[in-house]
Amino acid sequence: MGTEEVIAKIEIIPDGLDVDLDKLEVACKAILSEKGEVAGKEIKPLAFGMKALILMVIFKGGSGAMEPIEDALSKVEGVSRAEVIDVRKLM
Repeated sequence: MGTEEVIAKIEIIPDGLDVDLDKLEVACKAILSEKGEVAGKEIKPLAFGMKALILMVIFKGGSGAMEPIEDALSKVEGVSRAEVIDVRKLM
């Protein structure tokens, strides 16, 4: 039996309207690539022109603790908050 894989959706909220989401994505992917593989992205409108970056990340070996990942992403310049909003086991 192979290693268990999970996919997590991580919502990244920028700290302002002037934050370049493409640069934010590159910075976040650099952190996430150490832990798993970024499998997709989505831009979600929030309010008053603000947009959130949603990254889908595949982690091997189970989900483990997500708090360290949220903490690391929250420290990226331009990020107000990062939160894992969904985790599912891949079949």
